[in-house]
Amino acid sequence: MSSLTGKMEENMKRAVPFAIAVALLASGSSHYAQAQALNENTVRLVHVSRSDLSGSSGKILPTITRGVQEQAQQELNSNSELKSYLASRNVQLNNVVKIDKAANGEMIIYVK
Repeated sequence: MSSLTGKMEENMKRAVPFAIAVALLASGSSHYAQAQALNENTVRLVHVSRSDLSGSSGKILPTITRGVQEQAQQELNSNSELKSYLASRNVQLNNVVKIDKAANGEMIIYVK
């Protein structure tokens, strides 16, 4: 019977931290963690010129259309932490033309 009790205790030791993590994520703490994660290691700024936007520069960039720019501005306006971070990096917010996410989770901000 003691081995059964030992296994139950071991399972509880694993379950409690998991339950706490789930509760924190459900309560909106993930938003706070995301805000804390905005730094030069998680946000990459890519400066593009007019020739980059027109495709004549020879650089390989994602397509940036007026619709993409409007979507980036809407996303930016709904994310005050990102706006604050970019302002701290001296980025003029109206020059953000695209917001993308890399495969590693890094946020890529294209700025004209």
